[in-house]
Amino acid sequence: MRKVFLIGVLVGTVTAASAQDAAESAVEVRQAVLTLMKNNYGPLAGMARDKIDYSAETATTRAERLAQLANMLGDAFAYDTRGYAGETDALDAIWENPEDFADKLKTAVSRAEALSAIAGNGKSSEFVQAVGAMGKACGGCHDEYKVDD
Repeated sequence: MRKVFLIGVLVGTVTAASAQDAAESAVEVRQAVLTLMKNNYGPLAGMARDKIDYSAETATTRAERLAQLANMLGDAFAYDTRGYAGETDALDAIWENPEDFADKLKTAVSRAEALSAIAGNGKSSEFVQAVGAMGKACGGCHDEYKVDD
């Protein structure tokens, strides 16, 4: 009886440790993807706002990366880290409202892909609008699903 109890405690401890490790890993992946998105969006926003000179090559590269990263968001948020994760700005609402969150992710992906399609075509009003639309997609998610800074 004592052996069975001890095995049960050990299995439960390993399972809890595994869940904690998985949650911490999921948070690290999410934060990495979002950091890379921010780092690639920044120069695009700078070009759109005339803070830095427009470069077709840079715009194309950054927008392509942004589209690739946006497509990773669904996977990055797939693991529910509530109750396990340490420091994170992700609100529980992400997993409490999965359909709305998924819709917002689809919008971000769509806008990132649209920006990628035109980024290298010159600094046109279409480029500026696409950068703004991408920013609004990011902000729409942050408003409801991220802790305010």
